[in-house]
Amino acid sequence: MTQSNSFNRLKDEQSSYLQQHKDNPIHWWPYGPEAIETAKRENKPIFLSIGYSSCHWCHVMAEQSFSKQEVADLLNPNFINIKIDREEFPDIDNLYQKAAQAFGQNGGWPLNVFLLPEMKPFFVGTYFPDIPHEQTPSFTQVIQEITRAYTDEPEKVSANADQALQELERPQIISEKVDFEGHYPPPASIMQALEDFADKENGGYGEAPKFPHYSFFEWAVEHMAEGMIPEEFSKHILKTMDGMYFGGMSDQVKGGVHRYSSDNEWLVPHFEKMLYDQAGALRLLAKLTLIYPSPLHFDALFNTLEYL
Repeated sequence: MTQSNSFNRLKDEQSSYLQQHKDNPIHWWPYGPEAIETAKRENKPIFLSIGYSSCHWCHVMAEQSFSKQEVADLLNPNFINIKIDREEFPDIDNLYQKAAQAFGQNGGWPLNVFLLPEMKPFFVGTYFPDIPHEQTPSFTQVIQEITRAYTDEPEKVSANADQALQELERPQIISEKVDFEGHYPPPASIMQALEDFADKENGGYGEAPKFPHYSFFEWAVEHMAEGMIPEEFSKHILKTMDGMYFGGMSDQVKGGVHRYSSDNEWLVPHFEKMLYDQAGALRLLAKLTLIYPSPLHFDALFNTLEYL
């Protein structure tokens, strides 16, 4: 192992996410030209890991893999390991999220990207468990296979990277022309179109996980206030609001709202709070309480303000 990458370099970084990884046995580099030049000089692939401080699965993978010496023993000698906070480098995150899609992944965080030294991605994945699960390999299995492929099949690895780069550079072209006459459909017809997806028992639309689509609900409440949405659809919206804020979506202890419900009944939240969700909740609740002055929703509104 060379001296250039023989320690974790995150201790002086300002990012709270990077600070969470400063004591990992993995020899992390912050993103920058020094790390990339080292990869080129030593002809090592780059392991690029992207996340953010409040990301649930980032914390899970950190505990299961990044804090383990056996994982570090696989990464440190064979890769230049770079940690990126997506909130510091949203453009880089956006680029490699597109690369994930090119590799048939849905994207998300943590995002784990394996790159050639010139930063071309040749394999992209999201969360990998510490032990194999169904069709998902463990993270150590992934590292071992990537290391083997980079050493034994460099032409194949390079071809994968070139193909991914071509996908990233290809302009997005709509294959069929869409005729739009420019009219805005009536609110009632929009609600009618969503009727087949409505969860009549619990409120909301579709199956779990249920996300609070704040912009849609805010739009619906605005049109309810103007009397432009039929009563049966309005009742469903109000039932949804009661489910969201009487259940686990709203943090009854600390205030604020969680990111989504992991079940259909709005009882078990995904314990992660995003700033944009707090903003969306405040806009929605401020308008909702004008037409539906429920103490439940006033509590959610004030508790979210207090939390912020």
